[in-house]
Amino acid sequence: MTGDINTPRTSSEQDRPGNLDVCVAYDGSVHAQGAVRWAAAEAARRGRPLRVVHVVDLTGLVMGAMATPPVDGWPRPLLETGQATADEGVDTATWTAPSVIAEAVVLTGSPATSLVEESRRADLLVLGTRERGEFSAACLGSVSTAVAAHAFCPVVIVRMGTPPILGPGFPVVVGVDGSESAAGALEVAADVAAQAHAQLLVVSVWTGRPQDIRRVNAGGVPSSRHHVADGTRIGAERIAEQAADTARKTHRGLDVIQLVVRGRPAQELGHAANGGSVLVVGSRGRGAFTGLMLGSVSHGAVHTAPCPVMVVGVPKASRRHEDDEASMHVLI
Repeated sequence: MTGDINTPRTSSEQDRPGNLDVCVAYDGSVHAQGAVRWAAAEAARRGRPLRVVHVVDLTGLVMGAMATPPVDGWPRPLLETGQATADEGVDTATWTAPSVIAEAVVLTGSPATSLVEESRRADLLVLGTRERGEFSAACLGSVSTAVAAHAFCPVVIVRMGTPPILGPGFPVVVGVDGSESAAGALEVAADVAAQAHAQLLVVSVWTGRPQDIRRVNAGGVPSSRHHVADGTRIGAERIAEQAADTARKTHRGLDVIQLVVRGRPAQELGHAANGGSVLVVGSRGRGAFTGLMLGSVSHGAVHTAPCPVMVVGVPKASRRHEDDEASMHVLI
Protein backbone atom coordinates (compact mmCIF):
# COMPACT_ATOMS: atom_id res chain seq x y z
CA MET A 1 0.00 0.00 0.00
CA THR A 2 1.10 3.62 -0.46
CA GLY A 3 0.97 6.67 1.76
CA ASP A 4 0.45 10.36 1.24
CA ILE A 5 3.26 12.84 0.74
CA ASN A 6 4.59 13.61 4.22
CA THR A 7 6.79 16.19 5.88
CA PRO A 8 9.45 15.08 8.41
CA ARG A 9 8.08 14.26 11.85
CA THR A 10 9.09 16.15 14.97
CA SER A 11 11.63 14.64 17.35
CA SER A 12 8.98 14.09 20.01
CA GLU A 13 6.90 12.08 17.57
CA GLN A 14 9.90 10.06 16.43
CA ASP A 15 10.97 9.25 19.97
CA ARG A 16 7.72 7.51 20.93
CA PRO A 17 8.74 3.89 21.63
CA GLY A 18 5.55 2.44 20.18
CA ASN A 19 6.18 4.00 16.75
CA LEU A 20 8.98 1.69 15.60
CA ASP A 21 8.93 -0.08 12.25
CA VAL A 22 11.15 -1.16 9.37
CA CYS A 23 11.85 1.73 7.03
CA VAL A 24 13.47 1.82 3.58
CA ALA A 25 14.76 4.94 1.84
CA TYR A 26 14.62 4.44 -1.91
CA ASP A 27 15.82 6.53 -4.86
CA GLY A 28 15.20 4.17 -7.78
CA SER A 29 18.85 3.19 -8.36
CA VAL A 30 19.99 -0.41 -8.69
CA HIS A 31 21.86 0.01 -5.40
CA ALA A 32 18.64 1.07 -3.71
CA GLN A 33 16.78 -1.87 -5.21
CA GLY A 34 19.24 -4.31 -3.65
CA ALA A 35 18.94 -2.62 -0.27
CA VAL A 36 15.14 -2.69 -0.42
CA ARG A 37 15.13 -6.40 -1.26
CA TRP A 38 17.41 -7.11 1.70
CA ALA A 39 15.26 -4.96 3.98
CA ALA A 40 12.02 -6.55 2.84
CA ALA A 41 13.34 -10.05 3.53
CA GLU A 42 14.56 -8.98 6.95
CA ALA A 43 11.27 -7.24 7.72
CA ALA A 44 9.44 -10.45 6.87
CA ARG A 45 11.75 -12.44 9.15
CA ARG A 46 11.11 -10.01 12.02
CA GLY A 47 7.38 -9.74 11.33
CA ARG A 48 7.56 -5.96 11.04
CA PRO A 49 5.85 -3.49 8.64
CA LEU A 50 8.00 -1.74 6.06
CA ARG A 51 8.20 1.99 5.30
CA VAL A 52 9.62 2.90 1.89
CA VAL A 53 10.97 6.46 2.24
CA HIS A 54 12.12 8.73 -0.55
CA VAL A 55 13.76 12.08 0.31
CA VAL A 56 13.23 14.93 -2.15
CA ASP A 57 16.21 17.26 -1.81
CA LEU A 58 14.86 20.79 -2.25
CA THR A 59 17.88 22.58 -0.73
CA GLY A 60 19.67 23.16 -4.04
CA LEU A 61 16.46 24.19 -5.75
CA VAL A 62 15.73 26.75 -3.04
CA MET A 63 19.15 28.34 -3.60
CA GLY A 64 18.51 28.44 -7.35
CA ALA A 65 15.12 30.06 -6.81
CA MET A 66 16.87 33.04 -5.19
CA ALA A 67 18.28 33.93 -8.63
CA THR A 68 15.34 32.75 -10.77
CA PRO A 69 11.72 33.47 -9.86
CA PRO A 70 10.04 30.10 -9.21
CA VAL A 71 7.07 28.91 -11.27
CA ASP A 72 3.86 28.69 -9.26
CA GLY A 73 3.60 25.25 -7.71
CA TRP A 74 7.08 24.21 -8.86
CA PRO A 75 7.69 21.78 -5.94
CA ARG A 76 4.55 19.75 -6.74
CA PRO A 77 5.95 17.89 -9.80
CA LEU A 78 9.04 16.98 -7.78
CA LEU A 79 6.91 15.64 -4.94
CA GLU A 80 4.76 13.66 -7.34
CA THR A 81 7.87 12.15 -8.92
CA GLY A 82 9.17 11.34 -5.46
CA GLN A 83 5.89 9.62 -4.59
CA ALA A 84 6.13 7.53 -7.77
CA THR A 85 9.67 6.54 -6.82
CA ALA A 86 8.62 5.52 -3.31
CA ASP A 87 5.71 3.54 -4.75
CA GLU A 88 8.17 1.73 -7.01
CA GLY A 89 10.18 0.79 -3.95
CA VAL A 90 7.04 -0.63 -2.34
CA ASP A 91 6.46 -2.77 -5.44
CA THR A 92 10.02 -4.12 -5.19
CA ALA A 93 9.60 -4.87 -1.49
CA THR A 94 6.27 -6.67 -1.83
CA TRP A 95 7.52 -8.66 -4.81
CA THR A 96 10.47 -9.79 -2.67
CA ALA A 97 8.42 -10.51 0.45
CA PRO A 98 4.68 -10.73 -0.32
CA SER A 99 3.78 -11.04 3.36
CA VAL A 100 5.25 -7.63 4.24
CA ILE A 101 2.86 -4.71 4.76
CA ALA A 102 4.61 -1.81 2.99
CA GLU A 103 3.91 1.93 2.99
CA ALA A 104 5.40 4.65 0.76
CA VAL A 105 6.44 7.96 2.33
CA VAL A 106 8.02 11.08 0.79
CA LEU A 107 10.07 13.53 2.86
CA THR A 108 11.61 16.85 1.82
CA GLY A 109 14.84 18.49 2.87
CA SER A 110 18.50 17.58 3.15
CA PRO A 111 18.84 13.78 2.63
CA ALA A 112 21.46 13.34 5.36
CA THR A 113 19.55 15.43 7.90
CA SER A 114 16.23 13.78 7.06
CA LEU A 115 17.67 10.28 7.36
CA VAL A 116 19.47 10.98 10.63
CA GLU A 117 16.19 12.34 12.00
CA GLU A 118 14.43 9.21 10.75
CA SER A 119 16.92 7.17 12.75
CA ARG A 120 15.44 8.52 15.98
CA ARG A 121 12.45 6.22 15.50
CA ALA A 122 14.42 3.16 14.38
CA ASP A 123 16.65 0.49 15.83
CA LEU A 124 18.49 -0.12 12.55
CA LEU A 125 19.31 1.86 9.38
CA VAL A 126 20.59 0.32 6.15
CA LEU A 127 22.40 2.07 3.29
CA GLY A 128 22.65 0.87 -0.29
CA THR A 129 26.07 1.40 -1.92
CA ARG A 130 27.96 0.69 -5.11
CA GLU A 131 29.93 -2.44 -5.88
CA ARG A 132 33.34 -2.88 -4.33
CA GLY A 133 35.20 -1.99 -7.50
CA GLU A 134 33.58 1.46 -7.59
CA PHE A 135 34.82 2.48 -4.15
CA SER A 136 37.59 4.95 -3.42
CA ALA A 137 38.77 6.35 -0.11
CA ALA A 138 35.95 8.90 0.05
CA CYS A 139 33.43 7.03 -2.10
CA LEU A 140 30.94 6.26 0.64
CA GLY A 141 29.63 9.73 -0.08
CA SER A 142 28.73 12.63 2.17
CA VAL A 143 25.18 11.39 2.86
CA SER A 144 25.99 7.81 3.79
CA THR A 145 29.08 8.82 5.77
CA ALA A 146 27.20 11.45 7.76
CA VAL A 147 24.26 9.13 8.43
CA ALA A 148 26.46 6.23 9.53
CA ALA A 149 28.49 8.51 11.78
CA HIS A 150 25.58 10.36 13.40
CA ALA A 151 22.55 8.05 13.29
CA PHE A 152 20.70 7.36 16.52
CA CYS A 153 20.80 3.62 15.85
CA PRO A 154 23.01 1.06 14.08
CA VAL A 155 23.45 1.54 10.33
CA VAL A 156 23.74 -1.38 7.90
CA ILE A 157 25.52 -0.82 4.59
CA VAL A 158 24.46 -3.20 1.78
CA ARG A 159 26.25 -3.42 -1.55
CA MET A 160 24.82 -4.70 -4.80
CA GLY A 161 24.31 -8.41 -5.22
CA THR A 162 22.37 -10.92 -3.18
CA PRO A 163 23.76 -11.01 0.38
CA PRO A 164 22.71 -13.81 2.71
CA ILE A 165 19.73 -13.17 4.95
CA LEU A 166 20.20 -13.22 8.71
CA GLY A 167 19.51 -16.68 10.08
CA PRO A 168 20.96 -20.08 11.00
CA GLY A 169 23.93 -21.13 8.91
CA PHE A 170 25.24 -17.59 8.41
CA PRO A 171 27.18 -16.32 11.45
CA VAL A 172 27.05 -12.75 12.72
CA VAL A 173 30.63 -11.45 12.85
CA VAL A 174 31.70 -8.67 15.23
CA GLY A 175 35.02 -6.86 15.55
CA VAL A 176 36.23 -6.02 19.06
CA ASP A 177 39.22 -3.96 20.21
CA GLY A 178 38.43 -3.09 23.82
CA SER A 179 36.98 0.33 23.00
CA GLU A 180 33.62 1.68 24.14
CA SER A 181 32.43 1.70 20.54
CA ALA A 182 33.34 -1.98 20.15
CA ALA A 183 31.43 -2.78 23.34
CA GLY A 184 28.33 -1.25 21.77
CA ALA A 185 28.93 -3.25 18.59
CA LEU A 186 29.23 -6.46 20.62
CA GLU A 187 25.96 -5.79 22.42
CA VAL A 188 24.08 -5.23 19.17
CA ALA A 189 25.76 -8.16 17.39
CA ALA A 190 24.84 -10.56 20.22
CA ASP A 191 21.22 -9.35 20.09
CA VAL A 192 21.08 -9.83 16.31
CA ALA A 193 22.65 -13.30 16.47
CA ALA A 194 20.30 -14.43 19.24
CA GLN A 195 17.21 -13.17 17.40
CA ALA A 196 18.34 -14.81 14.14
CA HIS A 197 19.36 -18.09 15.87
CA ALA A 198 22.78 -17.62 14.31
CA GLN A 199 26.32 -18.21 15.56
CA LEU A 200 28.29 -15.20 16.84
CA LEU A 201 31.92 -14.94 15.71
CA VAL A 202 33.99 -12.52 17.86
CA VAL A 203 37.09 -11.27 16.04
CA SER A 204 40.07 -9.40 17.52
CA VAL A 205 42.90 -8.18 15.29
CA TRP A 206 46.37 -7.30 16.57
CA THR A 207 48.97 -5.34 14.59
CA GLY A 208 51.90 -4.46 16.90
CA ARG A 209 51.30 -0.76 16.25
CA PRO A 210 51.81 1.82 19.05
CA GLN A 211 48.16 1.80 20.06
CA ASP A 212 48.37 -1.98 20.53
CA ILE A 213 51.43 -1.55 22.74
CA ARG A 214 49.58 0.99 24.91
CA ARG A 215 46.69 -1.46 25.17
CA VAL A 216 49.11 -4.18 26.31
CA ASN A 217 50.58 -1.84 28.93
CA ALA A 218 47.08 -1.25 30.29
CA GLY A 219 46.69 -5.02 30.64
CA GLY A 220 49.92 -5.44 32.58
CA VAL A 221 51.81 -7.30 29.84
CA PRO A 222 55.51 -6.33 29.24
CA SER A 223 55.89 -4.04 26.21
CA SER A 224 59.63 -4.15 25.52
CA ARG A 225 60.55 -4.61 21.87
CA HIS A 226 61.37 -8.24 22.56
CA HIS A 227 57.87 -8.91 23.88
CA VAL A 228 55.76 -6.62 21.70
CA ALA A 229 54.55 -9.36 19.34
CA ASP A 230 53.64 -11.80 22.11
CA GLY A 231 52.22 -9.02 24.27
CA THR A 232 49.93 -7.59 21.62
CA ARG A 233 48.74 -11.07 20.66
CA ILE A 234 48.00 -11.89 24.30
CA GLY A 235 46.18 -8.58 24.68
CA ALA A 236 44.04 -9.32 21.62
CA GLU A 237 43.27 -12.80 22.92
CA ARG A 238 42.21 -11.35 26.26
CA ILE A 239 39.91 -8.83 24.55
CA ALA A 240 38.30 -11.54 22.43
CA GLU A 241 37.84 -13.84 25.41
CA GLN A 242 36.26 -11.12 27.55
CA ALA A 243 33.93 -10.15 24.70
CA ALA A 244 32.88 -13.75 24.12
CA ASP A 245 32.22 -14.24 27.84
CA THR A 246 30.09 -11.09 27.91
CA ALA A 247 27.99 -12.29 24.96
CA ARG A 248 27.47 -15.70 26.54
CA LYS A 249 26.39 -14.17 29.86
CA THR A 250 23.89 -11.79 28.30
CA HIS A 251 22.51 -14.36 25.84
CA ARG A 252 22.49 -17.80 27.39
CA GLY A 253 22.53 -20.56 24.83
CA LEU A 254 24.11 -18.37 22.16
CA ASP A 255 26.82 -20.18 20.19
CA VAL A 256 29.88 -17.90 20.45
CA ILE A 257 33.32 -18.59 18.98
CA GLN A 258 36.50 -16.48 18.98
CA LEU A 259 39.06 -15.63 16.33
CA VAL A 260 42.32 -13.73 16.92
CA VAL A 261 44.37 -12.76 13.85
CA ARG A 262 47.28 -10.50 13.02
CA GLY A 263 47.11 -7.92 10.25
CA ARG A 264 45.25 -4.80 9.21
CA PRO A 265 41.95 -4.65 11.13
CA ALA A 266 39.65 -3.69 8.25
CA GLN A 267 41.16 -6.25 5.90
CA GLU A 268 41.19 -9.08 8.43
CA LEU A 269 37.64 -8.35 9.57
CA GLY A 270 36.55 -8.50 5.94
CA HIS A 271 38.21 -11.88 5.53
CA ALA A 272 36.65 -13.17 8.75
CA ALA A 273 33.21 -12.11 7.50
CA ASN A 274 33.44 -14.39 4.47
CA GLY A 275 30.40 -16.65 4.73
CA GLY A 276 28.77 -14.44 7.37
CA SER A 277 25.41 -12.71 7.17
CA VAL A 278 26.61 -9.37 8.56
CA LEU A 279 29.81 -7.83 9.94
CA VAL A 280 29.25 -5.57 12.98
CA VAL A 281 31.81 -2.88 13.84
CA GLY A 282 31.92 0.21 16.06
CA SER A 283 31.84 3.61 14.40
CA ARG A 284 34.71 4.89 16.56
CA GLY A 285 37.33 2.30 17.43
CA ARG A 286 40.84 2.91 18.74
CA GLY A 287 42.67 5.38 16.54
CA ALA A 288 39.53 6.30 14.58
CA PHE A 289 39.03 9.52 12.67
CA THR A 290 36.99 12.32 14.23
CA GLY A 291 34.46 14.81 12.94
CA LEU A 292 32.09 13.67 10.22
CA MET A 293 34.31 10.75 9.23
CA LEU A 294 33.57 7.19 10.14
CA GLY A 295 36.29 5.37 12.02
CA SER A 296 39.08 4.12 9.76
CA VAL A 297 38.27 0.47 10.52
CA SER A 298 34.52 0.76 10.00
CA HIS A 299 35.05 2.75 6.80
CA GLY A 300 37.59 0.24 5.54
CA ALA A 301 35.44 -2.77 6.47
CA VAL A 302 32.76 -1.56 4.06
CA HIS A 303 35.32 -1.96 1.27
CA THR A 304 36.57 -5.41 2.24
CA ALA A 305 33.63 -7.31 3.74
CA PRO A 306 31.76 -9.62 1.34
CA CYS A 307 28.55 -9.22 3.38
CA PRO A 308 26.54 -6.24 4.70
CA VAL A 309 28.36 -4.16 7.33
CA MET A 310 26.58 -2.86 10.42
CA VAL A 311 28.12 0.27 11.96
CA VAL A 312 27.23 0.83 15.63
CA GLY A 313 27.82 4.14 17.38
CA VAL A 314 28.72 4.59 21.03
CA PRO A 315 25.58 3.79 23.07
CA LYS A 316 23.65 6.83 24.26
CA ALA A 317 20.71 6.91 26.63
CA SER A 318 18.73 9.01 24.14
CA ARG A 319 19.09 6.25 21.56
CA ARG A 320 17.50 3.55 23.70
CA HIS A 321 13.94 2.44 22.99
CA GLU A 322 11.59 0.54 25.25
CA ASP A 323 10.40 -1.63 22.38
CA ASP A 324 12.41 -4.88 22.45
CA GLU A 325 11.66 -5.73 18.84
CA ALA A 326 14.35 -4.36 16.51
CA SER A 327 13.34 -2.30 13.49
CA MET A 328 15.17 -1.09 10.45
CA HIS A 329 15.59 1.84 8.09
CA VAL A 330 17.18 1.35 4.69
CA LEU A 331 18.85 4.56 3.55
CA ILE A 332 20.09 5.47 0.13
